[in-house]
Amino acid sequence: MSKLFYLSLIISVLVTGCSVAGRSAREVVSEPVAEETAETVTISQPERPIVNFQRPETWLMGYFLHDLMTTPPHDAWYNPEYEKYVPQEELVHKIAATNVSDVSVLIVLGSWCPDSHREVPRFNKLIDECGLQRIKVTYLGVDMNKIAPIGDYEKLGIKRVPTFIIYRNNIEAGRIIEYPSTSLERDLFQILNR
Repeated sequence: MSKLFYLSLIISVLVTGCSVAGRSAREVVSEPVAEETAETVTISQPERPIVNFQRPETWLMGYFLHDLMTTPPHDAWYNPEYEKYVPQEELVHKIAATNVSDVSVLIVLGSWCPDSHREVPRFNKLIDECGLQRIKVTYLGVDMNKIAPIGDYEKLGIKRVPTFIIYRNNIEAGRIIEYPSTSLERDLFQILNR
């Protein structure tokens, strides 16, 4: 397939607002393409599938494990944001010095949501940078109506996603809703030190 084809496909995806220009979200352009030049012949790798995360069949719903975000197709949004995020070093050290033995976090997210695509990988990078992998983090996926298929879900009072609910001794200590007020680091530090 030609570069022109891929360029037109990308433009059609951008113009149609995340639809896949009439193709199924699971279709893959998988044939290697040989490009000849005067001196060399190169074989390009098959492109990854184009996934429309607005389609319900791609949503992570209910409780799920972190690994589902780091494997296809969700790694396409998770891994790049995780890799490029650099938490503020001063606050990382302050958070790392905080007692978190009684802390747990519930992250309510939409795998279809651009804010979740941005903030969830960043939050996980922050936790990793602080050396707080021992904090119990639970992931809860919701649909576009912000509803999850679990009992007593409405008690959480979720209006926007992502919502990070930080608990101390199983009592809510604070929330970061949709995006941080200042930064993830500062907001988390303030919640942990109330």
